[in-house]
Amino acid sequence: FIMLLMGIFICIVLLLASSYNDHDYLKHLDTEPLKDLAWQINALVPFCLALYLSLSLTRWWAIRDQGLGKVFDALTSVSMLVSCELNEEKWHGVRNQIAKFGMASVELIVQAARNRPNLDLLVDMDCLKSEEAVALERLHMPWERPIICWAWILRICMSAMDYAKTPAPRTAMVMRECLVAKEGMTTMNMYLDTQLPFGYVHLMTLLVNLQNMVMTLKAGILFAQAYALGNTNLMIQQCVSCMVIVLLYQGILQISYVIADPFGDDIINFPIRGYMNYIAAVVDATFEAQGECPVVAENGKLHRPY
Repeated sequence: FIMLLMGIFICIVLLLASSYNDHDYLKHLDTEPLKDLAWQINALVPFCLALYLSLSLTRWWAIRDQGLGKVFDALTSVSMLVSCELNEEKWHGVRNQIAKFGMASVELIVQAARNRPNLDLLVDMDCLKSEEAVALERLHMPWERPIICWAWILRICMSAMDYAKTPAPRTAMVMRECLVAKEGMTTMNMYLDTQLPFGYVHLMTLLVNLQNMVMTLKAGILFAQAYALGNTNLMIQQCVSCMVIVLLYQGILQISYVIADPFGDDIINFPIRGYMNYIAAVVDATFEAQGECPVVAENGKLHRPY
């Protein structure tokens, strides 16, 4: 917006300054050097800005796919493995506790990313008991807390499967999924705590602002010259191109800033509540499906429980 105002100011100043001689100065003004300068800068900025935006989007997608995606996949996989292996009614509390710790870990990831710890919220959501919240509160680093939840999930699963005399390969599958969730959380922590080099970001900002400044300067001078010559088409073209290019570049720069931390409250950030609702529905479906699942007898026949 400031760049556009600068272009308008330059145009008005030139028109007022040349009005004493019927704009003869503007009519004979050589604008080719200014056009060449704008072309040279405009040839460099899109390449650099595209690379910067591509890098920012790659980091954003890695947080979603390799970070949150792994945690979500691990939670649904562990829930399915446990609900199939520990399907009896006596393991109902175990299955529910795994789901609660899993959902608590997702909320704790968001709190750690935003640096807004709120364990009382998890107690109110019935994802944690008061004693568990006190135990997590002793950990000063917020990124430790979701990892602790998955350590609890792993210990509960291993103990329950040992009591149920589950074969070791099945227990190993659950262990592997819990470790995958841990890798996802450490990946998110790595990306969020390791920002792009400060100098690189400042260089991109400088290039964009420099390009926009030259663009508005050229548009203001050419608009004033077109007004003096009575060239309406050139006036319209300069107005449209200046507004579109300046706003587009500034918009791309702003988007790259917002997606650097996709756990905020902006509309283009991750819809965490929607993700949590979907994962809760999937986990609940895997638990509820076991009651009506056909049982395979030793002779290979199916016996339906209903």
